[in-house]
Amino acid sequence: MKISIVVSIYNEEDMIEIFWEELKKHLRYTNLEYEFVFVNDGSTDNSKSILVRLAEKKNNIKVINLSRNFGHEAAMIAGIDYSTGDAIICMDVDLQHPPSKLNEMIQKFSEGYEIINMVRRENKDVGKLRRFTSSLFYYLLNKMSVVKFEPNASDFFLISKRVA
Repeated sequence: MKISIVVSIYNEEDMIEIFWEELKKHLRYTNLEYEFVFVNDGSTDNSKSILVRLAEKKNNIKVINLSRNFGHEAAMIAGIDYSTGDAIICMDVDLQHPPSKLNEMIQKFSEGYEIINMVRRENKDVGKLRRFTSSLFYYLLNKMSVVKFEPNASDFFLISKRVA
């Protein structure tokens, strides 16, 4: 089984190597093949050169350099499009999506789940006002929409190749 990990990057030169070391610590399934797809979303710092240097050291790293900043969602879609894994995990480089959760996601995929969406239970970094306005936003959104949205759902998820 092959797992593709797609990571969106925008001006994250200080975080890339820290993220890479943290990521390697948490990938315990040695019987799996991994592919890392870093999408540089038009960074204006040294992110591109750091990613190229990282890819030169490891043959399972792909780097996609977008010509300008298209936004996080477009970068993730580009990464998904270039992924070749049986499962694709999308996450951010800033460590708000903890690499320590990857093995749980992969375990759920091996149990047959094709969509695993991570939901933040609590964010201690935001104040009471932000938590309140976020709760209010999801409440109003769900009142107006036929589709129900999970509060605190993030763009940290796993999808199967079939779903992609």
